Amino acid sequence: MQGNPNFSMLKSTRLRNGSLNIELLNYGARIASIYYRDQPVTLSYSNHQDFLADNYFLGASVGPIANRIAGGRLEVSGKQYQMPQNEFHNSLHSGGIGFDKLYWQQSRKNQESIEYHCLFDMTTIGLEGLLSCKALYQLDGDSLRVRYQSSCTADTYINITNHVYFNLDGCEDIRDHRYKIYAHSMREHGADKLPNKERRVFSKPSELALSASEFSEGIDHHFDMNNNDGAIQSEGQLRNYASVSSSNGLTLTVRGNAPGFQLYTGAGLAAPFLPFSGFCIEPQYAPDAINSEHDYSPILKADTLLERTIEYAFKQMD
Repeated sequence: MQGNPNFSMLKSTRLRNGSLNIELLNYGARIASIYYRDQPVTLSYSNHQDFLADNYFLGASVGPIANRIAGGRLEVSGKQYQMPQNEFHNSLHSGGIGFDKLYWQQSRKNQESIEYHCLFDMTTIGLEGLLSCKALYQLDGDSLRVRYQSSCTADTYINITNHVYFNLDGCEDIRDHRYKIYAHSMREHGADKLPNKERRVFSKPSELALSASEFSEGIDHHFDMNNNDGAIQSEGQLRNYASVSSSNGLTLTVRGNAPGFQLYTGAGLAAPFLPFSGFCIEPQYAPDAINSEHDYSPILKADTLLERTIEYAFKQMD
């Protein structure tokens, strides 16, 4: 069921092992909270009902088209489509009526894994076809692995990620965290947050200090892994995107098989949170890649399977 924030339909479940305790919700197939060694490491609401009015995509499975599409317009297999525009003239995260507003069905569960699935009518966002998607959350030691498997009855463009906000030390400001970026380059963008032709190329993994004056307004940038053909990496080819460390000795490393990721440092967060109180690392295609002549054209052919994997790995320096 889509777009029906009915609290009676909201269901939570927990996954646990020796180091991780994770709560998940069927609304948006989302991560409600992550505790590592009994320490909270994500932003969360104090009441489940607040997730139904969430404007920050907190912990949600975001799709079918995450990030921004310029003017909400795109072409798929020679056909032009118009998506809802919900951020000035752009479409952001499927125009605000995507996966995060769905009640997903639970397929199976055990102590350390759960699978959700949904059917999404792509005409809801102005495209064609019926999209089937599975979201599998699985614990593995000190890691949480998220796997999305999707197929559609028509040629389409999908860009699926997770939008969990991390805060590794419980402080009100995450700009003191240290960020090691394993990317080839960072996309520059204008006021509309759409990438332009400019890139900052890294010669090696870069220590990114958020206190630098150039990032005083925060970061909401896409980073490329030097995979310009957009090839989908296999399950055994997960790559490190970034490692983030806090003053308490906790490090989070995010891995995945998407060709890039968005780093967002939460400048737009507001009550009940504070700006810069959480950061997101969102593996995905570049914003508006479907319309960029400087990018691959990531079209998913009808009845073809797309698999996206994200891994969040924690390590505590004792």
